[in-house]
Amino acid sequence: MKRNDIRALADEAYQILDESDCNVAVLRAMQVLENAPKDVDSYLLLAEVAEEKDRFDHALNWLNQGLALNLDDEALLLKKAAILLDGFEDVDEAFPILCALEQRFSGKSIRELKDSYDEELVLDVYLLLTDCYRLQGDYQQAFNNALIAKEIAVDDESALLAIATAHFELGDYTKALSLVEPIDKRQEMSDFYWLKAQIKCAMGDFAQADEAFISANKVDRSRYHRPLRTSQSCFFAAFEQASLALPREIRDFMNTAAIEIKEIVPLEWVKESKGTLSPLALIHVPTSTKSGSKTIFLFHKNIENLALKKSEVRDLIASALLHELGKLMLL
Repeated sequence: MKRNDIRALADEAYQILDESDCNVAVLRAMQVLENAPKDVDSYLLLAEVAEEKDRFDHALNWLNQGLALNLDDEALLLKKAAILLDGFEDVDEAFPILCALEQRFSGKSIRELKDSYDEELVLDVYLLLTDCYRLQGDYQQAFNNALIAKEIAVDDESALLAIATAHFELGDYTKALSLVEPIDKRQEMSDFYWLKAQIKCAMGDFAQADEAFISANKVDRSRYHRPLRTSQSCFFAAFEQASLALPREIRDFMNTAAIEIKEIVPLEWVKESKGTLSPLALIHVPTSTKSGSKTIFLFHKNIENLALKKSEVRDLIASALLHELGKLMLL
């Protein structure tokens, strides 16, 4: 089969995939692979079909097979990093792949990058790096990479959302809000409504925050929910229930600390942290004072914003305590 025929078959498979007919797309993808067993696009296509069906293990398998034949291919490496992040939440494996790709761009201007590489590929590398740094709690580096993404694709909504989120995470709420609005002109309005809700909540404007949460839910119910709202007494009861489910070592640590519930993360704390404390933090344990005393802060609204039902408030508190205090106890 000629190269043009293979490309036409691959394009047909992608079109079928866009129409959400995964089973037919699989057949077309297998035809592409049969006729072009070493072609990068064959493995990319099969990985995307598997990803569409939430078979991330199969997607990773196809990508590894493709990389065995095309070791340094940027598209395969980028897709592998994306699957590791989105499918497995494996930052530790995805991050080095993205850093190695970014190293290939070193020393090149934005114009040179666009001339040398596919623009969408370069953009996705920086967007995924932004996500990695965010997940690692390095919000300054997340901002730096989001800024590059915005320079690469000025009008891209994903890049705009990334830089707005990065401004928000560094405590520049006004700038973040100015980048989000006007939302009715966005293609993916639900993403922007959700970010606006988080910004308004961090600013203490809870009524407008809830309006934006509701708008995000109305636009896309499959991805965005209406947060649960509880009284402070109910929240504290959930905290007590969560504490009982924790390992004894964590409970012993908590017995040496004071517990304080705040509605949101204070803006001054976000700015003083220099890019290490997110306004979306669920809990925070500041460095010990000179007297050695500790305080564990829980942020009521941030935990509520993630919950769909009361039991999830308890589970979120338990998970946050286990993660943050467990990490602290290992230091």
